[in-house]
Amino acid sequence: MRIFLIGLPGAGKSHWGRVWANELGLDFIDLDHEIEKQHGKSIPAIFSEDGESVFRQWEHDLLTYIIERDNYVLACGGGTPCFGKNMDLMNQHGITIFLNPELKTILKHLETDNASRPLTDGLSGLALEKKINQLYIERKKWYAQAKFTLLQSELHPGVIKNKLMSS
Repeated sequence: MRIFLIGLPGAGKSHWGRVWANELGLDFIDLDHEIEKQHGKSIPAIFSEDGESVFRQWEHDLLTYIIERDNYVLACGGGTPCFGKNMDLMNQHGITIFLNPELKTILKHLETDNASRPLTDGLSGLALEKKINQLYIERKKWYAQAKFTLLQSELHPGVIKNKLMSS
């Protein structure tokens, strides 16, 4: 089983990925953390030193490598589905789940944990809200291709088992 969690930065992909992987007895993989380990530098450092296009290539290459494994929940970066035909690849090889919490929840997460996110680092208040809204508008056509969408009220332990059993 391969489960791919997608959504905006701050949507809870890493948090819920760990919870649901544990419930299902699967490995948990955070794509951004794996990129950092593989290249020996943080995501912000990759963006500033190598550029976003290099990051997106490394992200795609690692995704295609990981996709050959089985039995995991993968927390993707917010932009992962939007580049390199990654969304098609994930849909062909597993179950994609779009985490779509309320904007206020995302902003709350980002206000306390934003330094590791190069597209929103240094933003707060209205500037952060505008950036998240812009990212959502740009990315929603890819997010909408997910097999499942989970809204704020559905983000809880046990929901993945229920969704998988009902499909």
